[in-house]
Amino acid sequence: MPPKKSITGAKKSIAKKSISGKKKSISGKKKSSIKGSRKSIKGGKGKRGSKGRKSMVGDLLSELPEYNAENVRDAMHEMETAESPINLTLGILKKIRLPPINWYNYDLKAHAMKLSNTAYSVVLTGLWGEHSRPFINGGPFLDDYEFSQIHFHWGQSNSEGSEHTVDGVQFPFELHAVFYRKLYESHERAKAEEDGIAVLVYLFKLAQTTNVKLQPITDSLPSVVNAYTDASIDPVPLISLIKNIIDDYILYLGVMKYKCAHGVLWLICRDTFGITEAQLDIFRTVLDKNHNPIPKTSWGVAPFKDRVVFLANPDDPEPKCVIHPNSDVSSRGSSVKTSRRQSAKSDKQRRQSAGGRASVRRQSARRQSRRQSRRQSKK
Repeated sequence: MPPKKSITGAKKSIAKKSISGKKKSISGKKKSSIKGSRKSIKGGKGKRGSKGRKSMVGDLLSELPEYNAENVRDAMHEMETAESPINLTLGILKKIRLPPINWYNYDLKAHAMKLSNTAYSVVLTGLWGEHSRPFINGGPFLDDYEFSQIHFHWGQSNSEGSEHTVDGVQFPFELHAVFYRKLYESHERAKAEEDGIAVLVYLFKLAQTTNVKLQPITDSLPSVVNAYTDASIDPVPLISLIKNIIDDYILYLGVMKYKCAHGVLWLICRDTFGITEAQLDIFRTVLDKNHNPIPKTSWGVAPFKDRVVFLANPDDPEPKCVIHPNSDVSSRGSSVKTSRRQSAKSDKQRRQSAGGRASVRRQSARRQSRRQSRRQSKK
């Protein structure tokens, strides 16, 4: 359905909305600095000189320009907002610091899920309760962005498929998780606004091990081979489908002109994920409205023009590559459990940070008092 109003070249002022209320988050901790905060920094535990290396890296990271959701958008609007997707190179990335992205209801299973063949791609949608739909905020987001859908991009060969390219090279598969700004109440209304849509991008490379996270999708694809068909699938939480991007991502503002023009805030995960040729072949059986295999679901990159592309909270202040090589974390069944542990730990840290140092001291005092009481009762 077309949006209620189309995007024009004029820049719109960004609505500011303060979101309050207690929320249960499974996301990364809020922090004023990312100094020494990531475990993936080179020179890990057990290596000689690792503490010195971490300290040096942390110092360099803390020196990066610090932005928030408002001024990072202002910075992107100072340059031309051009079409997307784009080719990503190391030289175009401007390194900055942003607050971490917070994920809510990421581990809640949907009541129902549907897979649809749109004749151009395959789209996954879900039905959650009134207060259980997944959403994100923090980072570059002005307020809450609710989950809308996931769709996929692939090609008929392993050398094509992704919309974005890295150093001029396509990946065989790209997943888009689409979120809309809650202020606009629906995906369709949000598409009419420049700050209405955010797309999280996950790039996939060819792998030998089956990607278990894609298994619910590939198992159901035979039911939606024909154009404009739908099929229900067993509901799953988002945590079992995509990684929760907290930091270390590429960020830029673009415009999509396919079918109808609308603004998009793009966030590209720097980790790569795996997909086997057998799984790709299942996607390649999906048919368009003419009963032919969908030839491709990408239409080439747009000219870069005069725009700004950020690298937010990089895991290294001097990155050597656009996308992390050999970072496939999706094919292993343990990845979901790991994500749950990391999310739970981050949530605890976020709550402590939100309460401030005084709150932490009070919590510590209460715990110490309880321990003393238990020791006395044993005596």
